[in-house]
Amino acid sequence: MEGQSALEIVAEVSVALAGFTGVVAAFGSRGGRGWTALDVLRFKMMLGTSLGALLFSLLPMALHHLGLTESTTWATSSALLLLFLVGNAVRDVRFSRTPEVRDDPAFSPLLGQIVGAIMIATTVLLTLNLIGVGYEREFGPYLAGLLALLVASTIMFVRLLSFIGREQGGAAE
Repeated sequence: MEGQSALEIVAEVSVALAGFTGVVAAFGSRGGRGWTALDVLRFKMMLGTSLGALLFSLLPMALHHLGLTESTTWATSSALLLLFLVGNAVRDVRFSRTPEVRDDPAFSPLLGQIVGAIMIATTVLLTLNLIGVGYEREFGPYLAGLLALLVASTIMFVRLLSFIGREQGGAAE
């Protein structure tokens, strides 16, 4: 199957990022101040995107071994990843608009816009792949979707590191 080794690498990186989420949670729970609503949002986004990347890196291999053609595998995988991205975006935008998050001094609207732009571009790319416009239900756009999840997870990890610094009395950001 096309892209199998790339999918395996994405799965491995996803597991590492999910593991880092646990490390952040362990360090974060030791501080006395506790987690802000923004920290919780970042944590959920990091965990959701890393585990999503893991699930969606394994999905095409399962579909392929169920006997689906390559084209059907990439179309089905693209459709499911697209639904996942849209669902996560709706949830994350709703939560990020709460006063507890929006009024946090560490909240960065620019960062949200950057991640949002990446996800919008990814949903357009996956939609084009799904409907066969510019792409013929192929691996490349799907891989771009997985990489977008990894980028979002990595950004949230870096932002959560500032939380650990605040908890330990260091400078945040």
